[in-house]
Parts: sequence; C-alpha cells; structure tokens
Amino acid sequence: MPLSIPINCYTRFSEHVGIIASVSNPVRWAVVRTLSVHGAQPQEKIAAYLQVSPSTLSRHLHILSNCHLIELRRVGKGNIVSLRPTAHRILDAALPIIPPRPAPASDRE
Repeated sequence: MPLSIPINCYTRFSEHVGIIASVSNPVRWAVVRTLSVHGAQPQEKIAAYLQVSPSTLSRHLHILSNCHLIELRRVGKGNIVSLRPTAHRILDAALPIIPPRPAPASDRE
C-alpha cells in the first residue's frame, strides 16, 4: 500500500515544495493546465473532461485551493473553478528552486 501524505503547503513542507507537491499529481496538473488553456470551467465539466469522479476531483480541487492556485465560486448547485490571478506567479516562484547550471567551458569560448 503506498504511503499517503496529506499535502499542506504552509506547514507540512516548505512553501515551494508544497506547491510542487500539489501539482505533481497527474489529475491536479491536468486541472491547472486545463484552466490555464480554457479559463474558468464548471466543476462537473472538468470531471467529465478528465474522466474522474466528482468526489475524486473535489479532493484534488481542495488541495489546489489550499495552495492558493485555484478558486471555487458557487453558482447554483455547482462550482465554477478558475485559476487564481496569482497562480502563474506562485508556480514560477516555486519551480526555479534549482539554480541553472553554468554552461560547459567549451560553450563559453
């Protein structure tokens, strides 16, 4: 049985590691990419598009929301899911945590 570790971006891990962990799951990464390309979408439409159950998607959306990457807006009986305006900045800040490697000496000449 795989080890299940709850993801809490601000207490369990350092902030950057928590952000990376939050999008390391294929479903959560697909949600972020889908919203980035298509804009805000109804939650049920995202579940159908990604072919996951509503409860599975809800769990993943909760994690992304806790990491301040998405926001959920209640409309009627459902939710509209959108990327937060700061999501790209948060991801950009978290991903370049490894400094770039210097060019090989042969490339510098």
